Amino acid sequence: MEAGDIYRADLNDEVSRQVLVVSTQRFQRLSGRAIVAPAIGVSPDEIAPPWRVESDGDVFAIDMLRTVPVDRLIERVDRCPPDALERVRAVVRHII
Repeated sequence: MEAGDIYRADLNDEVSRQVLVVSTQRFQRLSGRAIVAPAIGVSPDEIAPPWRVESDGDVFAIDMLRTVPVDRLIERVDRCPPDALERVRAVVRHII
């Protein structure tokens, strides 16, 4: 899995959710975990930049980053466009 991939993940909720992978392959290999931003159920019209990033109709909450074990990422369902990944990286740099 690579930064920018969108996965269906088990986040200990009753249903699986889509997440955007933010971490690098190196981080994942060394830690056994992935940093992800969960998809949230809001309309793209309700985005609160810069903390929420829209990608092909899905909105990901960058301010709700979390780590999950890589084996909890069930299946890859999509990949976000390069410009959306750049917005995510800019927000993460701002946070840290």
